[in-house]
Amino acid sequence: MALLLDVIEFVDPQNRSLIQRIPRDGSADISYGTQLIVHQNQEAVFFRDGAAMDIFGPGRHTLTTANVPVITQLLTMPWKKSPFRALVYFVGKQTFIDQKWGTRQPLTMGDKEFGVVPLRGFGKYSFRVTDSTILINQLVGTQGKYTTDEVSHYLRDQIVARLTDLLGTFDIGVLDLPERFDELGTATRVRAADAFAKYGLELVDFVISALVPPPDLQKSIHAETQKKQPLRGPLHRRRLPPIYAISSGQLARPRSIWRP
Repeated sequence: MALLLDVIEFVDPQNRSLIQRIPRDGSADISYGTQLIVHQNQEAVFFRDGAAMDIFGPGRHTLTTANVPVITQLLTMPWKKSPFRALVYFVGKQTFIDQKWGTRQPLTMGDKEFGVVPLRGFGKYSFRVTDSTILINQLVGTQGKYTTDEVSHYLRDQIVARLTDLLGTFDIGVLDLPERFDELGTATRVRAADAFAKYGLELVDFVISALVPPPDLQKSIHAETQKKQPLRGPLHRRRLPPIYAISSGQLARPRSIWRP
């Protein structure tokens, strides 16, 4: 039996929810005269028969045949007294910042000196909803994804796929990656734009924090950088370069190791 709703509202105190389904399971019986409360940075989308219908912006709305026209047109009975059955998705319209991404499996890139190099990567990105109808129809109606976590996981996979493609086309070596992070991040954001737009989303920012080779390769890179950096000071106190890790903007430099 469907839930009968007199007031429809979703309160997001942390302002971090992308999509919230009301009710969480099944559908609801919604009568004309029901109060719909939509908070700032939200849109409410009525969903029925597998598709997004009427959309409401911020404010307090009393549902009538006039402001739910799409659903009203689908009804074949005089529904002025009887409820109609549907569910509502509340979509967050704020910019979702500090979203983390990472590689489940190593990315690969070709290097003239080190051959095929596997890299673990991670960083942050931000995105926002540009079209709630497309988001609901594509990710909810087609993909069956409607929780914030499900959508975020899907977006991370889209980003990593584009980054993987770019690493295969960039004519750079592993040693040169850190100084090209900004360029690589911008190119990834541009390449992912169409994939995000397909779901009514915009990738606002994309940041690469690190691309890290495996430990054995780090040792080889360590040796290579040591060759290129002249040793200074007394021979009995040679300062060895730190373990090499590719990170945003510069080489990661843990505490130096001294050997006699």
